[in-house]
Amino acid sequence: MPGHPEALHLECQSNTSLLLRWQPPLSHNGVLTGYVLSYHPRACAAPAGKGGGGATGRGQSCSHSQPLSVPTVDEGGKGQLSFNLRDPELRTHNLTDLSPHLRYRFQLQATTKEGPGEAIVREGGTMALSGKLEE
Repeated sequence: MPGHPEALHLECQSNTSLLLRWQPPLSHNGVLTGYVLSYHPRACAAPAGKGGGGATGRGQSCSHSQPLSVPTVDEGGKGQLSFNLRDPELRTHNLTDLSPHLRYRFQLQATTKEGPGEAIVREGGTMALSGKLEE
């Protein structure tokens, strides 16, 4: 199984979109076949004016998603969406149609033919949540 992807960053594009950027895992333990991206809304919102953990881009955080493949809703995961990014060379993914007032938890795993490896996890919210666009 591969190690976790390196340096997952969340970059706000608008109050409803987010760009995820990452580096491949240091330890592949085989040939990478792609990534699995999962995310779900968090129960609590961050206070206005606060950036989300791991978010970059002018001190603001964002979140949500439009998959490269059809997402599935994990009923046991409180609305968690998961989808396969089947390109092992992929280093970014744009998420759109996010709720502007929710925080999200993102989990990214590299995959090999043996399955998904360790996950890297980040949380973030939108520009609207940070108080930068709508006051």
